[in-house]
Amino acid sequence: MPRIDPVPRGALGDLKTVLDAVESRMGFVPNSQLILAHRPEIVRAFAQLGAAINGPSSTCAVTRRRFSSGCKSRPATAPAGSSRSRHGGDEMSEAFG
Repeated sequence: MPRIDPVPRGALGDLKTVLDAVESRMGFVPNSQLILAHRPEIVRAFAQLGAAINGPSSTCAVTRRRFSSGCKSRPATAPAGSSRSRHGGDEMSEAFG
């Protein structure tokens, strides 16, 4: 049980669209987001941060999509300086670290 009660879904107002996007991506709305909804500017800032990190031109997002789609262009066992890598060998740490 959280120390701060989450904002009820019916009382989200204009944050509903932001949290609907979270729900469509994750399949649920984390309680942390509903608790942060007491401070709407923080929820909006998190949404902007996520968009900046995972935007279409983000190296992290591109790498994550490549690996999640089954692309095996650079196996984990390949040496970091492999001439086949365009990224220098840090794809996994950039995407997930």
